[in-house]
This record gives sequence, structure tokens and C-alpha cells, in this order.
Amino acid sequence: MKEYDIEENLIFEGEYKNGNKNGKGKEYDKYGNLIFEGQYVNGKRIGKVKKNNYGKLKFEREYFSGNKHGKGIEYNISDNSDEEDDY
Repeated sequence: MKEYDIEENLIFEGEYKNGNKNGKGKEYDKYGNLIFEGQYVNGKRIGKVKKNNYGKLKFEREYFSGNKHGKGIEYNISDNSDEEDDY
């Protein structure tokens, strides 16, 4: 299923069940850039998720019930370095 904003820009593409995001999904900004990719359960992000910033990977992180959870890697977009942290 695809979801659009009021200006008809694609903002979400993925699976729904009972009116909530469930399964694989991707979120986009109003310019069509992929900003989030991962799994959803009852509308909340869960599992390993990737967040992008204008086509560059910003972080990879574990989520549980929509919140950051466990280890994650955050990338410095300007110099492509990375840093690991815990939540």
C-alpha cells in the first residue's frame, strides 16, 4: 500500500494490517528521498531499521515498540565515519 501527503507526494510504501503499518515499509520525505526503511508492528518501528539522509545512510539501529533499543551504528555523513552506541 502507498500513502501520500496532501500535495500527493509519496510518504510511505509498505504493508498494512487492520489500519496500521505492519510488516516491511519505507518512509520518504516530500522530495521523494528514502528516509527510513524497516519493519513495523501495529504502526511502530521494530527490529533493525535504516535511516537515510538525502540518499546517504545516517544510522542503522534496533527498535522495539517504536523506540531505539540495543546497539546502533550512527554514520557521520560528511566524512563517512561511523560510531557505535547502546540504548
